[in-house]
Amino acid sequence: MKNRGGRFVATFFSLILPAILVLLTFRDPVSGQVIPVWKAIWPVFGATNQLLAALALMVVTVWLQAAGKKVWYVIAPTAFMLVMTVWSLGILVFEARTAEVVRWVAGFLLLLAVVLAVEALRTFIGKLRMPQEALEAAE
Repeated sequence: MKNRGGRFVATFFSLILPAILVLLTFRDPVSGQVIPVWKAIWPVFGATNQLLAALALMVVTVWLQAAGKKVWYVIAPTAFMLVMTVWSLGILVFEARTAEVVRWVAGFLLLLAVVLAVEALRTFIGKLRMPQEALEAAE
């Protein structure tokens, strides 16, 4: 308990950004109305949460495969979460009513999701081929 004040400083800094987002407003480029900033970024926040769930499921799938366990019961939820999240991010990127900042953040998240999905797929397929390659090397 040497640094007891650190937890209060950390709490302050973790609460200051949400407080700023609640208090700030900006003009919606489509409707021209003034709306709170949190309302503008809410869709990308939801997509980010779902992307995190999809990435966690991808990690579990690859880990189970590497451990030699069955993965069939994880693949369908993983694919569903990933497809729906990428679809949602795509809508945010290409929809005309999306604020410019949200469009850029959604585009960046979409790019990261695709890169991570490709890497997970490469790892998963590599683990599927590894036993066959090991058998061929042993011959």
